[in-house]
Amino acid sequence: MIKKRVSIKDIATKFQVSAATISYIMNGKAKEKRISDDLTQRVLKLIEEIDYRPSQLATSLRTGTSKIIGLMVDDISNPFFADVAKMIEDLAYSNGYRIIFCSTDNQTQKAREIIQMFRGRNVDGYIIAPPAGIEKEIAGLQQDNVPLVLFDRFLPEILTSYVLTDNFNSTFGAVKHFVSQGFKNTALITSDSAQFQMQERTRGYLEAMEESGLKPVVEKVMVIGNHEGIIGKITALLNENSAIDSILFSSNYLTICGLEVFEKMKIAIPHDIAIIAFDDHDLFNFYSPSITAIVQPLKKFSEEILQILLAQMKGEQPVSQNIIPSTLIQRASSVKSLL
Repeated sequence: MIKKRVSIKDIATKFQVSAATISYIMNGKAKEKRISDDLTQRVLKLIEEIDYRPSQLATSLRTGTSKIIGLMVDDISNPFFADVAKMIEDLAYSNGYRIIFCSTDNQTQKAREIIQMFRGRNVDGYIIAPPAGIEKEIAGLQQDNVPLVLFDRFLPEILTSYVLTDNFNSTFGAVKHFVSQGFKNTALITSDSAQFQMQERTRGYLEAMEESGLKPVVEKVMVIGNHEGIIGKITALLNENSAIDSILFSSNYLTICGLEVFEKMKIAIPHDIAIIAFDDHDLFNFYSPSITAIVQPLKKFSEEILQILLAQMKGEQPVSQNIIPSTLIQRASSVKSLL
C-alpha cells in the first residue's frame, strides 16, 4: 500500500495552526512573524522526523518560479547535444537552476507533447533545438512571455532569441580547404532535413563548389533510426561514383557511419578518399589517420545560450540572436601532402 504524502496542511492541522504559520517556520521567518520558539522547535522536530519535503509543483505555483529549465534536443545521446547539455546543466546549476532533458527524435508531435509537459511542470525557461512544425507552439510560448532560446537552428518565420554556428561559412571553408589540397571531386553526405542548419550547410557546400568550378554531388539520407540505411546509401554512392576523391559529412554521426563503410570497403584515408566531419568527436583525434573536423565552440555556445535565457528570466533582454563562428581543425584525413 502506498503511503500518503504528508502535506503542509497536515502539519498545520496537527499543531492547530494555519498552513501559513508552518510555511513561515519552514522558511526561517518564525521570529519575524512572532511565532513562539516552543512551536517553532516542535514543528521543526516533526519535519525532521518525517523527512518532510514540500511539493515542488506547489512551491512553484506559490512562488511563481520552479528553478527548473526545460532543455529539448533531437537526441540526447548525440555527442554534440550531449556535450552542450552537460555544459548547460553545469552552468545552470551554478546559477541555482536544474535541467530537465528531453529528446524529440526530430518528431513534431513528440516535441509538442514535451512542450506541454514542460508547461505542466511550470519550468522557468525553455532551451530548444526545434524540429520542423512546432512554429505554433513556439509562438504560443512567446505570446505568454515565456523565456525561450532556440539553439543549433531557428525558425525563420518567428522572431526569437537563438544561438547557432555559422553553418554556411563553415562548409564553404571546408570545401575551399579540399580545393587548396588539390581535391576536385568533393561529395556532401548530409541528412534529408528541412532544418535551417542543414540547409545552410548544404548551401555553403554548393556555393563553394560553384565558385571553384566543380561539379557538386549531394547524397541526402534519413538519419533517425536508420543506421543500416545510411550505411547502404554511402556504400552505393561510392560504388556508383568512383571519381569521388573527398567527402564532407554534415554531422559527426554521418562521419562515423562513413568510417564504418570505408573499413568494410578497404578504402584508405586520405589516400583513396579525404574526409572532413562537421562537428568534432573524441574518436576523431585518436583515429588513424586523425579526422579533420569543423569544430563548434561548445563552451561559448553553451554560455551564450544560458546567459541569454537568464537575462530573459530577469526581464532584461527580450531578443538576442547570436551566430558563433566555427573552426576547421586540420588533421591527417584531409591533407593531400601526406599522400
